[in-house]
Amino acid sequence: MMRTLSFVAALLLVVMHPAGAQRFVTLGMSDADVIATLQKLQKAVSAGDRATVAGMVNYPLRINHGPDDHTTLRTRADLLKHYDEVFAPEVRRAVVAEKLTDVLGSTEGVPLGKGAVWLASTCDKGRPPSCHLGITSVNLKKPPR
Repeated sequence: MMRTLSFVAALLLVVMHPAGAQRFVTLGMSDADVIATLQKLQKAVSAGDRATVAGMVNYPLRINHGPDDHTTLRTRADLLKHYDEVFAPEVRRAVVAEKLTDVLGSTEGVPLGKGAVWLASTCDKGRPPSCHLGITSVNLKKPPR
């Protein structure tokens, strides 16, 4: 009886304590891996480290300018060429300001900065498959006309 109560108490602590929850299980990655990726991205964006940011992209990178206006960057070189347009100041600010405690994952990925940047897990076709969390899309506000 005492073992059962101890187990139930421990289970309640895990369920009720946010640190015990696996927020990113739908990505197939641990919370620790996702948080480490987010911290690396924030550090790189904050430092203006374009090469590191470009290395954290799961290509092709989709750039959304509006509901029916999309661009695709297929390579790291393409992103570096258009970095200032893609990672515009408002996108950089949104990524850096994101509080890691507020970030949640879904089957579609992890939105940062209210969806300015999306990270998702992309897997190769190896056996066993290897999955990598990376930037998959950037949503830019369409300039007013």
